[in-house]
Amino acid sequence: MTFFDTGRNEYLPIADIEAMYGSYGGIRGREYKSAAIQMKDGRRIEVDESVIEDVLRLTHTVIPAEPGYKLLSFYHDSIENENYFSEDTVLAWRAGQYRGLDPVVVDSEFTTLTAVHGILEPSGKVQTFECGYEDRSAWEAEMVRQAEAEVERQKNAQIDEQPS
Repeated sequence: MTFFDTGRNEYLPIADIEAMYGSYGGIRGREYKSAAIQMKDGRRIEVDESVIEDVLRLTHTVIPAEPGYKLLSFYHDSIENENYFSEDTVLAWRAGQYRGLDPVVVDSEFTTLTAVHGILEPSGKVQTFECGYEDRSAWEAEMVRQAEAEVERQKNAQIDEQPS
C-alpha cells in the first residue's frame, strides 16, 4: 500500500483518495493557489498544491533509465549576476502528468527550482522540451545567451519606468 504525506505529518493511503482539487486565480493583482483532497470517508483535507503533485508522481509508471543519461540544470542568479550549471544522473523515467517522460534523479527538489533543464544523452546531444542541441557546450552557451538577454530586457524595462 502506498501512502502520501498531507504536509501535517499525517500519512494516508492513496487508495483512500476519492478526488483531488486545485484552483488557481487572482484577486486584485494577488495570485493564489489552493488545493484539497477529498477522502472516501468524506473528509476534505486542505493541502499545498505540491501534495497533489506528489500523489500524482507516486501513481505514475516508473521505468529504469539506461546508463549514461544526465539531467542538466541551469540557473541564473539575477542578484549576483552569476550562472550556475549542475548535472544529476537520471536513475529512471516517470510517465509525466502532462507530457512524455520526466527524469527521476536523487535530487528530488529539482522540479521545484527555477532552473532550466536539459537531458544529456549518452551520444552527447542535449534534448529540451523546446529543441535539441548538438552537445552540452551548445546548450550551455544558449542558456547564458538567454540569461544575458533577460538581464538586458529587465534593465531596459527599468529605464522605461523611470520618470522623465
